Amino acid sequence: MRRLNVVLLALAAALALAILTTAYTGRTPLQLMGVASKVTSTPPARWHGTPGLWDPPAVEHATIERFEVTGLSQYAIEKSLSTSPIANDPDPTAPPNTVAWGEIRFHLRGGTCERPPTVTLQYDLTILLPRWSPAPDGSVTVQLVKEWNALIQVIHTHEAGHASIYRDDMAAIQDHVRTLASCDAVVTYLEDPPTFMKIDDDQAAYHKRLFADCRPEIGCAPPGWMGWEGQGVRR
Repeated sequence: MRRLNVVLLALAAALALAILTTAYTGRTPLQLMGVASKVTSTPPARWHGTPGLWDPPAVEHATIERFEVTGLSQYAIEKSLSTSPIANDPDPTAPPNTVAWGEIRFHLRGGTCERPPTVTLQYDLTILLPRWSPAPDGSVTVQLVKEWNALIQVIHTHEAGHASIYRDDMAAIQDHVRTLASCDAVVTYLEDPPTFMKIDDDQAAYHKRLFADCRPEIGCAPPGWMGWEGQGVRR
């Protein structure tokens, strides 16, 4: 009986030591005895078509065209964006050392003049936006699709802002044209370089405002926002 009591006391002391050690090390008694507990993490949800890929809405007086980008990760998509055909197109209104992940193109088609008050200036705006089309087979995560949808909305907002400046400035030019005395004066005004320099100045000022107060809701994605590291949206 005495021997049994000694054994029980020894077991109790060992258990107390295990409990004290657990409190100190954060390990469970099973771990202290060499039995590891299995910890599992939930794998990221894979994408099978839901949520859908965001479809850019129309922009007034502009045509939207798409160019393809690829990748199964943010890094790969960024690389595709930064090596696209438009990535290094020159833009004197853009901040230096940036690449384009979207673009707007302006083309003046002119018009005819019978008399200045009836002149309507014809022009085209083309917005180039990236299109990412992963297969809905689980090869990408739902989170990556959400991050892409957020990014393409910022790019769309940015380019729509440029389109608004073109519309406003062209309306002002046309209003002035209709006040001129003759069709010859109209031609002279439209061929004078300063006439259209205000558009470039306004576009450059738009970029300056965006980068001074860079927020996604106004068309600027700061580096690192939602995991997107690139300079990204510039025009």
